[in-house]
Amino acid sequence: MTDSKKKAIPANLPAGRQGREYKDGCPTKNFGHDEQVEFLDRLKIRTLRSLPQGSSTIKKQFLFEF
Repeated sequence: MTDSKKKAIPANLPAGRQGREYKDGCPTKNFGHDEQVEFLDRLKIRTLRSLPQGSSTIKKQFLFEF
């Protein structure tokens, strides 16, 4: 009965990252603090890069909020 309640780990994950990060990069429950900070930093950089070139005010506001 306890085996059926366990969360299934996808088979396509690299061996060292099983249960920590899924293929799409979304963190799971057992992410450590350092990994959460690293994930949020990557998300922030990706968001800043996706903004248009002339939006320096938006970028400053975005960085201020984080």
